[in-house]
Amino acid sequence: MLEFGQPTVPGWKQLFQLYSRYLMPLIGSAVTGNRDAYEYLPETSREFPCGERFMIFVKEAGLTPEQVLSLSGGVSYIYKAKKNELASRA
Repeated sequence: MLEFGQPTVPGWKQLFQLYSRYLMPLIGSAVTGNRDAYEYLPETSREFPCGERFMIFVKEAGLTPEQVLSLSGGVSYIYKAKKNELASRA
């Protein structure tokens, strides 16, 4: 799975927050004419559980968590999980 997240590295976190809050909606609006979509994305990603917090939900969904890979200092994450064999037989 690939999901957006929030950087945790000091300095990069604040820079990304400025970019996603102000520049992303401005650029997205100029390119697509849809500012709302580019305001919505950063808002929802700020609330989305990322990293190991997300893997709790993966496990609750019946999958076996395997790996969390942070990309670009936490801007996005790759999650790897396997289908639980016992759950798939039920």
